[in-house]
Amino acid sequence: MKKYFFLSLFLVAGLLCANAQVAYLLTTAAISDLPLENVGGVDQKPEQNAANWFQTTYVNANKGTFVSISDLKSGLDDNVKVLWINVDRQGLADLAAAGIDADAIAAVKAFVEKGGHVFLTKQANMIAYNMGRIGYAPGWSNGGYSVGGDVWSINAQLGLWPDITEKFDRRNHAIFTNMTVDATSRAYTYNEVVTYYETYPLVGMVARTDNNQYVG
Repeated sequence: MKKYFFLSLFLVAGLLCANAQVAYLLTTAAISDLPLENVGGVDQKPEQNAANWFQTTYVNANKGTFVSISDLKSGLDDNVKVLWINVDRQGLADLAAAGIDADAIAAVKAFVEKGGHVFLTKQANMIAYNMGRIGYAPGWSNGGYSVGGDVWSINAQLGLWPDITEKFDRRNHAIFTNMTVDATSRAYTYNEVVTYYETYPLVGMVARTDNNQYVG
């Protein structure tokens, strides 16, 4: 199955804010408690790697902090301007199974409504739908690692289908600067009319984790 990644760029924009205090939502008691995936007898650590990178890049540099789900529900400190939520797990049924339940989603929504910015990656992209920021539910993948035969890409134009009323074109956003454009490999058919649209290739035909949200 081809993946058409989506990104809620209005949420990501906060990462570009200068001097923003960034928080990372840690859904376990410690980084080492984040689950592993075993591929061909080798343990993979996608969430641990991301959290360790955040520790080195932000926490150790006094630019960021880890927060728990309990912290989130209680209300984040006012100095937290950006919240990164990353979920990347094989076999995960839904976000609630990772502790991100309806109350946590409501807390994320409240944080955004107060002016906070949220960076959602991998399966955490579902939160954009749960918050009511997109009008259709994306697909849910939890297949783990595999070698694929196609190219995964990000689509900056949402709602292309004529029967979808909300349409967004984010191609001019700074996050896509200098990215390669593939203008011919993606298409949708409506009333027997084929329309091609631009995407930005991200992951090629390699071993890759299939824990994500997608449309298409």
